[in-house]
Amino acid sequence: MKKYIFLVVILSFLTSCSEDSVGSLNIKTRFPAGYTPTRAEKMIISVGSPRFWLSDFTKENFLLDSNEFDYGKGVGEIPNIGEQDVQVMFEIKEAGLQENIIARGITSTITSNGKNQTHYALIAPIHAFSSSININNSQSVLPIGLYGHTTTELPNGNILIWGGFKSDGVASSEVYIFDSATHFFSQLSFSTQPVARGNHSATVFYANLKDKTNPKVLIAGGMKDSNNYLMDLEVFDVNSETFTKIPQLLQSQRAFHEAIYLKSGAIIIVGGKNNIGAQNSIEMFNIYTNGLSLWGYLPKPLMNMGVASVGNDKLIIAGGDNGSEVSKDVYLFVFTADPPEVEKIGELTEGRASLQTVFVNDDVYFIGGFKSVSGSTYSQPTTTVEKINLTTRVIQKLSSGLSNPRGDFTATLLSNNNIAIIGGHDGNRNPIGDMELIWNQVGKSKPTTSATMITPRFGHKAIHTNTGIVVVIGGKTFTLDGITQTEFYTAP
Repeated sequence: MKKYIFLVVILSFLTSCSEDSVGSLNIKTRFPAGYTPTRAEKMIISVGSPRFWLSDFTKENFLLDSNEFDYGKGVGEIPNIGEQDVQVMFEIKEAGLQENIIARGITSTITSNGKNQTHYALIAPIHAFSSSININNSQSVLPIGLYGHTTTELPNGNILIWGGFKSDGVASSEVYIFDSATHFFSQLSFSTQPVARGNHSATVFYANLKDKTNPKVLIAGGMKDSNNYLMDLEVFDVNSETFTKIPQLLQSQRAFHEAIYLKSGAIIIVGGKNNIGAQNSIEMFNIYTNGLSLWGYLPKPLMNMGVASVGNDKLIIAGGDNGSEVSKDVYLFVFTADPPEVEKIGELTEGRASLQTVFVNDDVYFIGGFKSVSGSTYSQPTTTVEKINLTTRVIQKLSSGLSNPRGDFTATLLSNNNIAIIGGHDGNRNPIGDMELIWNQVGKSKPTTSATMITPRFGHKAIHTNTGIVVVIGGKTFTLDGITQTEFYTAP
């Protein structure tokens, strides 16, 4: 049986600033199941942020083995952060001449009033998945297995898990918060439970757009079960952890749609399906009035399409399906006009649904997906990766595709602008366990197999947190609908 390690490091601040700001940080570090450090590995501590780590604050006299953490005398001395907001990064290097970094953990942001408080860093191996089991206790495991849920990163770095379907196919009304610092799940309690739903959307917005305060989450549409589609909306208040039901309903019941927050203060709800079939309507939710209005139409009914927000109230919508045919069209929508302007700007080399679309710099990537659909059955997954440059509007197929054809997977943008491709299935519910990276360095825009999941899955969700770790939540296997085990991946 694998053991976990629970470590405590006391980082004492120097008194270089005012006496009022002097204090200590109690950093608790954990190793998840699946990783055990060996003696003579070196731990380095840095302070700063992912964009600017301050190497002057690095200490290198750390030795580890499976039972103890020897931090030595004085090695915890870190200059006082004063009024800065910082994070603390831990890196483990192999002993030897090369000193390759093999594991990393980063705390969430620590404010100037964070002294004398406890902060956490999960030190997970680089280029490998680790499991939530036995990290510290059962709080690190999703209390119920879920699929069709939403995971939304909140401004504080935590993750909101809303609804979804349980293993028996019944929609859940439960809401959880995943703490990106402690890596614990906690269930929120309400006087009245939210509507049970799955295959809905959850979109963060700010009630005070100018200064980005008072964050909220719009929950829209979804399904109550396999036959009942929803058209109601709820708004979750992040600060008070309460929700309210919006009196007005969507004009169309819909699930498998997309909802995107625009800078103008509107949330666009587009496409999806209901009992009638795929939808082509675009609805707009006004964050100031909580009102809904019809705001145009797609050129054709679509669901499971790829959508990317490309700035200045513009969207790229590509691929998707209508239940019988798969699209290869690429559209540019401009939402500064009413109705929005729409322009077909090209075609993919092959149609694809349940693809992933990622915006990186001036390029939009179109990754994987299924080439064939019949009703609710998707087949013929593709390995191809294409991208469009928004300046030239040229669509290019990458010379190297994915190692495994896949759909119903996740594509997560990392802080170094690489894209982590995780999970999916082959069209026959056989889950794919490989994780691939699309490298975006010059001359290296191609996928490379990087790691293998502990529990191969599809229909999951993955979020890259502000602690530098990709968290994989829920999903399905060939025999199980609804996975409780959470997995962590640390990007290089």
